[in-house]
Amino acid sequence: EEKRRRPFTAEERRAGLAELYRQDYRLSRLAVLHFLCLIRRTECYRMRFSDFHLGEGFILLPRTKTKNGKQRVVTIPDTLRELLLDDRFARNPGNYLLFGKGGRPHPSVNAGDSTFKERHRVLLLRLKKEKKLADTTGLSLYSWKDTGMTEFARILRPVELRDHAGHASIDQSLVYYHAE
Repeated sequence: EEKRRRPFTAEERRAGLAELYRQDYRLSRLAVLHFLCLIRRTECYRMRFSDFHLGEGFILLPRTKTKNGKQRVVTIPDTLRELLLDDRFARNPGNYLLFGKGGRPHPSVNAGDSTFKERHRVLLLRLKKEKKLADTTGLSLYSWKDTGMTEFARILRPVELRDHAGHASIDQSLVYYHAE
């Protein structure tokens, strides 16, 4: 069955990320974690600030937080590290969930799945209305992961792409890849 979701084009990516960063700090962080770190939605919702090792440039996801039950070490690209090295990120207690109740850091309650999906959908519709995006068909919050997979597929070998995404197989990684 053909997917309805599609990746962001380079132009859509620029407009979308700029607006996300300007309008919704937390949603922008979720989008770039999907895009640059290829972290799954559920893994993002389980992440705590203590999982980030910014000085060393990685995120450590214990097996209790991953989909496949295996510990995962995710490289943080330099551009994302720079975004995370700000006061709004650093001032949060390490034991707090990054994406907690209401989309804000919280000590114990995760964000609901619809919390960020709806915020993202509303932002895309506004960008379309303002003519900053021509077409939002097929775009969703999880399109950021498809976008990252498609972009990384250009520069990484298949095994490296699989490992960066935390997948068990290259075939699983290809589900997110879109040929142009």
